[in-house]
Amino acid sequence: MLFDSLQIGHLHLRNRIVMSAINLGYAQNGEVNQRHIDLYSARSRGGAGLIMIGGTAIEPTGTTGGFLSLHADHLIEGHQALTAAIKKEGASVGVQLFQAGRYSAAYREGKDVFAPSAIASKLTKQTPRELST
Repeated sequence: MLFDSLQIGHLHLRNRIVMSAINLGYAQNGEVNQRHIDLYSARSRGGAGLIMIGGTAIEPTGTTGGFLSLHADHLIEGHQALTAAIKKEGASVGVQLFQAGRYSAAYREGKDVFAPSAIASKLTKQTPRELST
């Protein structure tokens, strides 16, 4: 059953093996680079049916810590190259969208940290700016 193909709506998976999302810490300024392409292509070539691209920020402060990002149009081309490389080797692709909230380390770079509530992070000891309604 693990090696059987699977149809989910319009998505066809060659098997049921999924590489779960992880933050590799490879990105600079949220940009896809060759190291990402090489790693994910190898996982696709190795037989994964679905590869989840991990920790992809939805706003600029989320790029702290080597996270990929999709917060601006100039980042799309890199994601297109990454997706094409993975698909070329036979796997389908998904993405884990990410926003660190109060756990963001963006304060280290002088960036504003925000979250739903102004509750200090036990991890960073920083109190984020509370989002408005």
